[in-house]
Amino acid sequence: AHGFPHAGFEQWLRTGSPRATFYDSISRKTREWAGDRRGDRWHAADALAMAFALEPDGATEVEARPVAVELDGRHTRGATVVDWRREGGAPDNCRILLAYEQSRFERLMQAALAAEVCQGR
Repeated sequence: AHGFPHAGFEQWLRTGSPRATFYDSISRKTREWAGDRRGDRWHAADALAMAFALEPDGATEVEARPVAVELDGRHTRGATVVDWRREGGAPDNCRILLAYEQSRFERLMQAALAAEVCQGR
């Protein structure tokens, strides 16, 4: 869910804006890797999180659950652990975005890539 067709996303990057040029350069290898291994859609999780932060009413499904980050390194390190069935007894401490309006997400992403960088005043 929430992916963009690779070909369409590549067109968004051709706006010539400094942001699109920057994003193209920092994500190119990952996009190429994803295109070869993960199907025909580019998934930008950070962009989805930003869309939710900027326009939370675009969310169509959100769940609250207890979440912890594994820091001990016993089994993993830095992994986010969600207690989906609430078996651990911890209170819900995180809202998890499960679905967001695709058209709104695409509009926000296109606008962000096309925007000019504002210089300090």
